[in-house]
Order: sequence, then structure tokens, then C-alpha cells
Amino acid sequence: MNRLINSQIFKSLSILVSGTAIAQLIIIGFQVILRRLYTPEIFGAFAVYMSVVSIVVSIASLRYEQTIVLPKQNKDGFALMRLSVIVSVIIISIFSTFLFITSNLFLNWIGLSSEYASWLVFLPISILLFSIYQSINYFLIRIKNFKLVGSNKVIRRVFEGLSQSTLGITFSNFGLVLGDIIGNTVIILYSIFKLRKDYSFFENNGFDDIKEMAVKYKSFPIKNSIPSLMNTLSGVLPIILVSKFFSSEITGFFDLARVVLVIPLSLISVSLNQVLLQRFSELRNKGLSIKRDAINIFLFLLVASAIFIIVIKLFGVSLFALVFGDQWGSSGVYAEILVYAFALKFLISPFNSSFIAFERIGIFSLWQTFYFLLIIGLFFIPFNGITSFLQAYMIIEVVAFLVAGILNFSTLYRYETRAIRDN
Repeated sequence: MNRLINSQIFKSLSILVSGTAIAQLIIIGFQVILRRLYTPEIFGAFAVYMSVVSIVVSIASLRYEQTIVLPKQNKDGFALMRLSVIVSVIIISIFSTFLFITSNLFLNWIGLSSEYASWLVFLPISILLFSIYQSINYFLIRIKNFKLVGSNKVIRRVFEGLSQSTLGITFSNFGLVLGDIIGNTVIILYSIFKLRKDYSFFENNGFDDIKEMAVKYKSFPIKNSIPSLMNTLSGVLPIILVSKFFSSEITGFFDLARVVLVIPLSLISVSLNQVLLQRFSELRNKGLSIKRDAINIFLFLLVASAIFIIVIKLFGVSLFALVFGDQWGSSGVYAEILVYAFALKFLISPFNSSFIAFERIGIFSLWQTFYFLLIIGLFFIPFNGITSFLQAYMIIEVVAFLVAGILNFSTLYRYETRAIRDN
């Protein structure tokens, strides 16, 4: 624990987590209000909407945003950020045309009724804003401005929550969607202002610089775009499947269970993934060992995962009913079934950054494909009800992330043995 607390990873993580923790508290605080302003049906529809956003965002920049942390020079990282935004605009424009042509059919595909057709107007906007925010976030990680990354999360959630709460009083059908758009817009404008103010290298790159980076890191769109899409589909398809197989109300209960279970992932795991990506890339460029950092982080996550499981299994149903209202007690039942899968994700997900840092994209792509095929299996399993669906989903998640853990260990061990040999 002393080594972990005094490490550079912990210092960077503490900055990120402090911002993320405040952001998560804001989310929970607003959820207590929002779950009383909006019905489970509307939350179910919004969960499907955000699932579509996640799917398109996963390929909008052809994964060039992941390369932003890799170059040695900041100007090259900035060129990659500009490249990822340009590619996103092109891909989202194509998607918007497709959406305009197939709007009614598209609603049927994702399991939404025609009363939500007006939401499709906002869908490309939500996708573009989130894609830009994601690219900026990777650049901030690259320059180790974890303080701004953390504060961005807080500012985004405050504006998002205030907007959704205010709009929920008079525009309940649009409030959740518009609030998401407002939150992302504010944080993009704020980030651009801070970067222009604080960093002299925040300047335009020529087209030749951007083209050079596109060619240099072409393996990312070639090898990782489709597998990354599969990985995102693996995460959001269960929401769409619940919407299609059951009802919007059950989808709303399922969505709240996921929102609560994902808190540790959002609070620590995602932030740690970003820190490890920067840290592993730095150590790799210097040819230094990553063993001590990896072991300390793993042990910390293992203890936290065990505590998380115990809390949900003992108090899940009562906590959901107490915090969100009696009508949301079913979400607590769902959470008790799914907690094992989310705890394992919490333990393994941070180390997925090793695939990017050590450029083993091919291995990561194979795992993403494997994960996707497991999730697709849900289409072919007969279910007696939502409980049997959740149990099957939980088992699939556990199997997928156990395999990811093995592949992560192999990647880290492979680098470590080579680093020791070379030194």
C-alpha cells in the first residue's frame, strides 16, 4: 500500500478519481430527482438512445483517438486529435444520411416505438459531440492534465443534470436527450478555451502533418475499427435486446441496475485505464519495468471488487428502493444477479490499456470479436423471463472477462521479460 500510494500512478489516479467521484455523486444526486420526474419507460427509451450513440461513436473516428497518447511529440498528438475529429465529422455525416432514409425501419431495429421518432433528429448531434469530447479527453491524458480531465467530468455532469431536471418539468419527452447535448457542448467549449489559454502548442497543424499521422497509425482503423465496434455492441446490445424482448419499463429497471453497478467502473476503473495507458506508454518508451505498478494495482482492485460484491448482495434491493423510490426495487433484484460480472469488469478492464500501450491491437481485436460472438448468443437462447436472461448475460460477461484477464497477463508478461532481457 505504501508503494502504491507513493507511486506516480496513484498520484495521477487520485486527481482523476477525485473529479470522477464528485461527478458520480452528482450523477447519483440527480438520478434521485430524475427517476421521480421521468417514468421507467422514458428511461428505458433513453438507454436505447444512448446505446446507439455509443455504437456509432466507437467507430466514428476509426479509433484514431486512441493513438493520441502514443507519439513522443505533443504536436503529433495534437495532429492526431484533429484527425480524429475530421474523420468523425465524415462518418457521422454518412450515418445521418442513412438515418434520414431509414428512420422508421431504424426505430424498429432498436426496439423503440414511433413516439420517439423525434429523438432521431438529435441523434447525430449527440454522437458528434461525444466523439469530439472523447478526442479532447485523450489529448488531455497525453499531456498529463488529469486535473482538467477530472474537472471536466464534474462540469459536464452538473450542466447535464441541471438541464435534464429543469427540462423534465415541462419537456419530459425531450429532457434527457437535450440535457445530454447541453452537458457535452459546455465541456467541449470549456476544454478548448483552457487548451488555447494554457498551452502554446495548441496551434493548427498543416494538412501534411495530419496526413502523415493518418498513415503512420493506419493499423488502428484497419485492425481495430470493426473489433472495437463489436466490443461496443457487446456492451450495449443487452439493453436493445431487453427493449425488444420485454418492455420499455423492464428496460428502465435494467438500465438503473447497470447505472449503479457501473459506478465503480466509472469512478476508478475507467480513470485507472486512462492513467495506465499513459503510464505504460511512458515506461515502454523508456524500456522500464511495469511489474511493480501492475501487481499493486491488481491487488487494490481485487480487494475493492470483493467489497463491492458483498455490499450489493446484502443490501441491493433495499438500497435501490430507499434511494430511488419503491417503484425501482426491481432494479435491485437485477443488480444482485449482475454484480459478479460487473465486479470482474472492474478488476480486468483497467489493464486493457496494455493492448494499446504495447501495440498488441491484433490480440485485443481477437478478444473483442470473441466477446461479441458470446453476446450474440443471447439472440439464440430461449428465455422464460427477465431473470433467466440476466443469468445468461452474467455468465457470458464472466467468461469474456476471464479470457481478457488471461490475455492481459500474457501481454504484460511478454513485455516484462523482454524489458528485463534488454536491460
